[in-house]
Amino acid sequence: RIQILFEKNMKCICLQSAVVLMIFFQCTVSTVDLTTLIEHAKRANVIRESLPTPLFQNNLKNDMTCFNKLTTLITNLRSSNQAEFLESIYFLDSAGKPASGLLQGNTNFMGGYDECKTMEKTSKKYYKVCKYSGYAQLNKTPLPISWIGCLPRECHHLSKVELKEFVDTLNQYLKIIESNTTVFKFYLDRNTAKLTCEQNVDYDAGAYIGIVVLSIITFLVFIATCYDLFEPLILEVIYGSKQGDLVNLVTVEDTEVATSDGNQIQSVDDSKSGVVEPTAITFLKCFSLYKTLSALTATDVKEGQVLCLNGIRVFSINWVVLGHTYLFIFSATGDYASFPKLINQTSFSIVLNGFPSVDSFFTLSGFLVSFLLLKLLKKGRGCLTIPQWISYYIHRWFRLSIPYLVVILTQAFLYRMWIQSGTFMDSLTVDHESCKSYWWADILYVNNFVPKHSEKQCLGQGWYLANDFQMYIIAPLFVYLLYRYSLFGLISTGGMVGVCVIVSAVLTKVYKLGASTLDPKAQKGFYILYNKPYIRMSPYMIGIIAGWICWKYCQRIKIAMSQISVKQKVCLAAPLWLASLAIQYGVLFGIHDNLAKSMSNIPVKAADNIAYESLYRVAWGLSLCIQILLCQTGLGGPINAILSWKGFIVLGRLTYGVYLIHFGLGQLLLNQLRHLYYLNPTYEIMLLYLGLLGMSYLASIVLYTFVDQPLALLEGLTYRKK
Repeated sequence: RIQILFEKNMKCICLQSAVVLMIFFQCTVSTVDLTTLIEHAKRANVIRESLPTPLFQNNLKNDMTCFNKLTTLITNLRSSNQAEFLESIYFLDSAGKPASGLLQGNTNFMGGYDECKTMEKTSKKYYKVCKYSGYAQLNKTPLPISWIGCLPRECHHLSKVELKEFVDTLNQYLKIIESNTTVFKFYLDRNTAKLTCEQNVDYDAGAYIGIVVLSIITFLVFIATCYDLFEPLILEVIYGSKQGDLVNLVTVEDTEVATSDGNQIQSVDDSKSGVVEPTAITFLKCFSLYKTLSALTATDVKEGQVLCLNGIRVFSINWVVLGHTYLFIFSATGDYASFPKLINQTSFSIVLNGFPSVDSFFTLSGFLVSFLLLKLLKKGRGCLTIPQWISYYIHRWFRLSIPYLVVILTQAFLYRMWIQSGTFMDSLTVDHESCKSYWWADILYVNNFVPKHSEKQCLGQGWYLANDFQMYIIAPLFVYLLYRYSLFGLISTGGMVGVCVIVSAVLTKVYKLGASTLDPKAQKGFYILYNKPYIRMSPYMIGIIAGWICWKYCQRIKIAMSQISVKQKVCLAAPLWLASLAIQYGVLFGIHDNLAKSMSNIPVKAADNIAYESLYRVAWGLSLCIQILLCQTGLGGPINAILSWKGFIVLGRLTYGVYLIHFGLGQLLLNQLRHLYYLNPTYEIMLLYLGLLGMSYLASIVLYTFVDQPLALLEGLTYRKK
């Protein structure tokens, strides 16, 4: 269909490209005079003949100086004025044009970004790099399309109305091609059309705040690390004693040092005698790399810890990064035609239908909140003091918000200042504009409701944090009911799961949402279903119930399991493992046929969409909790041994940072891109994925040691200790 679409216009495209290449080649390697070459081209009349005549008809309703300027640039290809001719040549040469692979769905027409930047500099910013993006409709099938080139000043600030009229004019030209055949219907979608021009990057308030915050943190880390390394020498100077005669200093942190995940890693006798260390020094040493790296690499295990959660957490975040890697590739691919082949591969559902990876985190979060809060309630004989409840909420907000705020300042305000831009420059511009207006919504964790449309949210990855914090707020109610009135607690918590299922089913039916994640309507589904707590709460509630079961019964079951034979354990565990894995297989691959139909514009039964959308989160959370309980009761076998590997303790501490950082790193990749990616071969994609994953973990180490763990140590010195 694409071949039929362009065959009538292919001669035009080839002739334009050939003329441009011929002129530049001749001017570069031969002694042919440029004026002679221009005259030869004019006499041949090849340029004029190759130009589509409808583009010379200005039939727009509004006064479009942009359109007039573009028309002038094209007609100046016949100009005898050398300056005007060269301006047109540079304009066309730097503009995106249909390239090789057009029949494979290469609808990303990437222009010469660096050439355009040179043109911008020489023209004193009269020309700027601009990107048109949107969707085209090919026989009612949505097809992403983008064009990048150098546009004159008159085109930099088109209103929505003007842009839509411009698209309408282009569609009139496409109708001429369409009139020669009845096989296809192709046009640009005026409602999704968007034109973004690269703006001047200036330091604003957010950038200055980010620089100040990062400078202070770096300074504290440097001073604290130096002090920690040379502490004996410093004390010798202060107290006038030799190193061997120095008395021991007693600090608050000597009593207990906690990692950012709450695990105690050091404990000494409180009766240690010596000189009390100044409070300022104690606080300063919280930023020491020696202490934060020690906390990161500590693998000491306390009794009662659920170690298998570390492995699940690591595998889940790696799965999230894999899905987003393909998302970045889809944004800059020249190989859309290979996408149906990928969809027909059942194994690709792991990527295309990777949403349960996020539900794993909701399940783990609900499990941990329930498990730990029940321990506190038991210790407090069924009640917590007001300071403890205040600490419960402040601790969560404090520990989530400070690292997230650092990422907002870096990704939204500093990346665009420090990183060279490229053909997909709008990937960072959108974050900057959104965060200028709605950063407060992210810090208050209401960004899944404010703003209403998800494309205006500050950071794309922030929706999960908002949902998690909102669920965390109401979780104590259900945990307390489970502690005090187990039956009523089970009914109320299970009832919330049922409410989520019903609401999801109703919204899916009312808004006619489907399984396709690449359809333009998927954006509507995102802010109606995907990022709302009353939809995502079901695995969280299942996790709360599983945490209660583990707190109340796991230890007893584990003792009982230790007294039976291995054969009996296998007979008990195998059916449960097989059942849970079968459920997960059904969640991942059961929708494969519907996804393939949806991508091929084949109608899918509404009942199938409603059933899957309303139940898959419940099924995934339930199966995952069964596996956690099996591991915790001694029925995990080799799977538990893998998930409980001590190396996952270290990597598990980095998963929060990886989640916050990886999306921004992917946007940086797009922002600097000068070429397109292809869905084949997969080896290149895997290298890209492993590179993004590795960089995310490395950056997460920095975030952990500079921000996350110092906060944990400071918290241990303040309200948490009290």
